[in-house]
Amino acid sequence: DPELGRDVLQLVQCLRLVSDAVSGEMAYNMEKALEHVESPERAAELILETMLSDDNDNVIEDIQNKLQDVRNPTAAMMILLREMDLETDAEVGGDGHMMPGQTLNMRISLSQLYGSSAAVSLVCQAVCHMAMTRVHFCRDLLILQKLYLRFGDNVR
Repeated sequence: DPELGRDVLQLVQCLRLVSDAVSGEMAYNMEKALEHVESPERAAELILETMLSDDNDNVIEDIQNKLQDVRNPTAAMMILLREMDLETDAEVGGDGHMMPGQTLNMRISLSQLYGSSAAVSLVCQAVCHMAMTRVHFCRDLLILQKLYLRFGDNVR
């Protein structure tokens, strides 16, 4: 759907603006709050308060202007969250189960691919990078949702 694709693009641009506006100190405060098992929603609310009070470059206004162009924010957010899902569909046979030969071949290929310590280190670094990217993305999306709730119908 081209209109939904446009909404997703607008939303990603808003997320980029949010990400750029979150300072290192704000990000650190959110990480500390999460480490202490505090509410992510409350931590995002505090970051948004800081962003609103320190908005010298009118970033919030830019975000609001872009949000006005998003017609279906819920569907766009659902698409972004679905794309962040790391599960992959394994090849299955006609009965819905993985074929035994494929499982063995996959194991052999993976053992050859990840057999060295350098490969294991590379995979660990990649997983760490993906996890951090996802955490930052979720943080920014939560802040954006809080902004939506704060401004309500003014954004639409």
